Amino acid sequence: MPYTIPLFGTRSQASTGDLDTMFQTVGLLGIIPCGAAGTNAIVLSPAVNTPVISAYQNNLSLGFVATATSTGAVTAASLGLPQLPVYLQDGVTQADAGSITIGTFYVLNYVSAYNGGGGGWSLTGNQPAASPDFSLLTTTDNPADTAFVAGTIGGGAGNNRKFRPGEVGGWSALDEKVAAGSASLDFNFSALVADFEDFEFVGSYLATGNDGVDAWVRTSADGTTFDSGAANYSWLSSGFNAAAGATQASTGDTKIILNSADTLGNSTQESVSFRLTLYNAGQTAAFTAMTWMMQLQSSVPRSNAIIGNGRRLAASAVKGLQFLPSAGPWATGKVSMLGRRKVI
Repeated sequence: MPYTIPLFGTRSQASTGDLDTMFQTVGLLGIIPCGAAGTNAIVLSPAVNTPVISAYQNNLSLGFVATATSTGAVTAASLGLPQLPVYLQDGVTQADAGSITIGTFYVLNYVSAYNGGGGGWSLTGNQPAASPDFSLLTTTDNPADTAFVAGTIGGGAGNNRKFRPGEVGGWSALDEKVAAGSASLDFNFSALVADFEDFEFVGSYLATGNDGVDAWVRTSADGTTFDSGAANYSWLSSGFNAAAGATQASTGDTKIILNSADTLGNSTQESVSFRLTLYNAGQTAAFTAMTWMMQLQSSVPRSNAIIGNGRRLAASAVKGLQFLPSAGPWATGKVSMLGRRKVI
């Protein structure tokens, strides 16, 4: 392919100075091969018979094979010239630990606008795959902190969104009460009902200090004072064992009874385990409802499978739940609380 070099114009001969300038110009049209030394402060030495680099200028490209894997912030320099920051393809993020891998070929392109106008290098080559930017993602271990916190994935206002623990329909572990001669196990979730839709309570091997005891539940409208009026609750509980089935119920009671006709005992291996769901605790349009499934090793003793449901007979938010035996304390066992975030 013929080339016209304007530098010579119509002259039939060129001076050696013109030829030097020409070759320097041609050198900028390609990548200048270099030897490399250094891990994080890389020094590049142009190969023999390549253009002499006396100063940095835009479009200067230096190619090299890395002799080490970077372990920190990366800078680079052509031999005899200042070290300048090396940036990833966004032109903002400086190459860091692992951005350069030993034995890999890279090209550095000089950009005078980088580094606040002080100049820098744009790194091209086999770079690690970009990861989502979680630098602004904040979470909290405090279940009472229900506020949204800012988060960004991928950068840019278009990708901004909000994060919360257990966000959008997910279940989060919130609290746990361990029995140790406890008159009751009380949960106050008044700070959570604005953000959580439903709550689930998992009882594990609760045992009483007395024999022939019922397992009770009461609700609270403020998280600390538990309702015990004569007609505060309605409930139904059905139990089945190897011998028969039995159902007990009430349309107006001071508590909800979780077990059926068989009761809890205090002998070895007698205990109760259950999973109770409280639905949409913060709503105020309907009587707040709950359902449960229970396994009871009773005081008879025999094993019972129990299902039940109950309601607080008031159209108000439920902000607390209390688990208590009808007599004596909870000797051992625990109840864990989970919450499901509102879908927003």
